[in-house]
Amino acid sequence: MRPSRHVFSALLGLLSANVIWLTLCAFGVGTLLQKSQYMFQVLKIIGAFYLLYLGVWALLKPAKSSVAFSEHNSFTSYLSVFSKGTLTSLSNPKALLFYVAFLPQFVGGDVSNTREIIKLGILNLIVISTVMLFYGALSKRFANIVRNKKYIFAVNKILGVSFIGFGLSLFRFEQSK
Repeated sequence: MRPSRHVFSALLGLLSANVIWLTLCAFGVGTLLQKSQYMFQVLKIIGAFYLLYLGVWALLKPAKSSVAFSEHNSFTSYLSVFSKGTLTSLSNPKALLFYVAFLPQFVGGDVSNTREIIKLGILNLIVISTVMLFYGALSKRFANIVRNKKYIFAVNKILGVSFIGFGLSLFRFEQSK
């Protein structure tokens, strides 16, 4: 069994989603969301409910080994792993917030800063790739630990409470002017 076998497929999926977010940000969607109070509120509420959902799901989820480390999962296709990586990253509110709220701060509010946003985004993609490849390299070493039901139970509870806390705090978050 080789849990890290599909690391490159998952990484390519994650990077593909980040390229989509980067492209949207570079061509003004980030600026549009920053300027629109209504769109900001909608995005904030959706993000808060998503985090609350993830938190409750993690708290209620039984402590069982992840599908990624199951014995019967050794024949999962590369396309399936790529798709899961893409969808996970596309649905991740942190990625959206990074490209919409965080990254544009470093280039100013001018719409003509597309090139600078793309440069910073590429740098971010390089950092993501490095970190995720490092995690992938360590995945074999830690596979037995993350199969442990006590570990899974503890991580689920910690993440559940954390996500609920982040979701509730997002409701109080105000848009900067």
